[in-house]
Amino acid sequence: MTATSSDDVAIAALHGAGWLLCYETLAELSGLAPQTLEALGVARTSAGAVEAARRSLALVPADSADQQVGPIRQAFASLQQHTPPGTWPEALVKNLLLIGMGLDLVRHTREHWPPAVAKVLEGDPGPDVAELVTQTLAGLDLDDEQRSRTSLFGRRVIAEMSAQAQRIVSRESRLARALTGTQSGTSEEVARTTELLQALVEGAAERMLALGLQP
Repeated sequence: MTATSSDDVAIAALHGAGWLLCYETLAELSGLAPQTLEALGVARTSAGAVEAARRSLALVPADSADQQVGPIRQAFASLQQHTPPGTWPEALVKNLLLIGMGLDLVRHTREHWPPAVAKVLEGDPGPDVAELVTQTLAGLDLDDEQRSRTSLFGRRVIAEMSAQAQRIVSRESRLARALTGTQSGTSEEVARTTELLQALVEGAAERMLALGLQP
């Protein structure tokens, strides 16, 4: 099944690229897991990310997949390049912030999604993954130095996610229109896009604060 409108395609491309990124960050998390069973559990969780990416990208016409998804993946590759986690807590925080931002994006924009894409993207594994990562983070006994280092890393992740989100919406006008429900190139589109990006950053900061980390 492929999407029938440019809005469908734009949102499906973002969603699919986002879950491919989640698969990559979950692989980082698995590699830094302190115990074998934890690594295996993360690897199993990543299967849900792969399936979500597959369902999303099935909506994108095959002959234009690279054109539609490529620029978003390039932005996410830059995010990965600048935010490699070095510890298990850092990898947990990165995954929580990334998945949390995706959940916030859905919550703030779903009302504008075309029915076709909204239907196909039901059953998103994001809430379950976010809950698992949150519980794992909350169960860690971090000393002051670890908490400070993890907070610093989290701030770097938030800053980079914000920068790449701005990059994506500034270059993908159809996506900005689809997410905000506004006409491309208007002052209303700029205002609503700015509000959306600010809400995503605030949501990420709130998640860090809830875990006792300084955003």
